[in-house]
Amino acid sequence: MTAHYKSKLLEFSYAPPDIIIGSLSTRLLQEFIGDQQMQLRAWQEQVEILQTVCQKIIPGANLAGEWGILFEYPLLRLQRRLDIVILAGEVVCVIEFKTRAQNYSAIDIQ
Repeated sequence: MTAHYKSKLLEFSYAPPDIIIGSLSTRLLQEFIGDQQMQLRAWQEQVEILQTVCQKIIPGANLAGEWGILFEYPLLRLQRRLDIVILAGEVVCVIEFKTRAQNYSAIDIQ
């Protein structure tokens, strides 16, 4: 099993958001149990935020455009997924989004 969406940071930064959301939605229909509309809205916000940030970072960071970005990377043994993983050379950055959340559970913070 692999991430629901994966790309180089440069490609992601300028890809049409509808293409990215479409890729994520395909997997959503196959695997996600819950409020699908809420998940789609969350991804739309995430893509918008990340594309804006990436477009600012890439010109000033050597090789940043070659970094990888993964959406919804599965942790099989834990039966969870990481929202975003950035593969920056030898560094792995995990980003967890909590869009529109009013409260955070202990597992969200963990």
